[in-house]
Amino acid sequence: MAHAAATNLAPASAGKSKVGKTLGIVAWTALVAIAVAFILKDVFHYYLNYNAAAFNPYWPRRGGLLLHITGGMVALLTAPWQFFTGLTGRRMNVHRYTGRIFLGGVTAGVIGATYLAFTTTFGWFRVFSDYGPTSHLKPPGDLAVTLAWACWVVPLCINEARVQLKRIRTAKPARA
Repeated sequence: MAHAAATNLAPASAGKSKVGKTLGIVAWTALVAIAVAFILKDVFHYYLNYNAAAFNPYWPRRGGLLLHITGGMVALLTAPWQFFTGLTGRRMNVHRYTGRIFLGGVTAGVIGATYLAFTTTFGWFRVFSDYGPTSHLKPPGDLAVTLAWACWVVPLCINEARVQLKRIRTAKPARA
């Protein structure tokens, strides 16, 4: 019964003007272009140059790094379809399928990142100790890229909480 109530929700684009829809398409296109550019610039390099020089400090832990970047790449490439189909309310079978792929990519990326954080001297524990409230707050380039990509987590969680609360408020109670 809850599934039926959730699928009858009006799409998010139902009341938007043509300008709003166009701006949304432009924004999604820009986000996809940024993600693809990031993958081409910073990810494929590890696949195309599989050697110690390319991986430098990560060579002994290349399995964890490859798990992390492959999972992240899968998540980045499936996210637009996952969110677009969810926001429009169309093709919910595609939404569920890409959601599973997205979660698999995120899980793989997190496992790889956790392994790297615990086994390197430049993982998150080092980040928190070196760049805490009393530091100079000037992270090196690699850390800046990591922190920039990590910024999507908080808005995503806030939006998901908003969507779920809206569904809870608008769902009809089940009949006994």
